[in-house]
Amino acid sequence: EAAKGAGYTDIYNKSLITLTAFEKLMGKDTFKEVLGSYVTKPAGKLTLVPVSDKRPEVTVNTVNDEFQED
Repeated sequence: EAAKGAGYTDIYNKSLITLTAFEKLMGKDTFKEVLGSYVTKPAGKLTLVPVSDKRPEVTVNTVNDEFQED
């Protein structure tokens, strides 16, 4: 409905088009402006990598760590 309200009418094939197709139709900036508040992108999954990988390390806490009193 937000896309229709913004003047985009070519949004249906036989069903609602995919988010990727919306982004291609509207352009990335307009997509974020019109539909960005409705779309959430989940965090990526953890990956086992070599020590030389430049991405930051992830610290995994146990349940005991979370509830431990200092």
